Amino acid sequence: MTYDFENSSNNLTRKLKAMIANTTEKEAVSKLVNDPNIAKVRINFSPFWLTRVSSNPDNIEFIIDKK
Repeated sequence: MTYDFENSSNNLTRKLKAMIANTTEKEAVSKLVNDPNIAKVRINFSPFWLTRVSSNPDNIEFIIDKK
């Protein structure tokens, strides 16, 4: 089964965003890499001084590296 992570209406995408909302970078990475659909995670905060993932899932963006 494949998921289109770039589609914001994807149920898995919504679930993952809700799961990491308002977590620290370390917590978010840990939660995401434990999902069998995800091989690797890198988190970038903008602005750089933020230390937690947004509490609003609509402000969380997944960018897929298609290597």
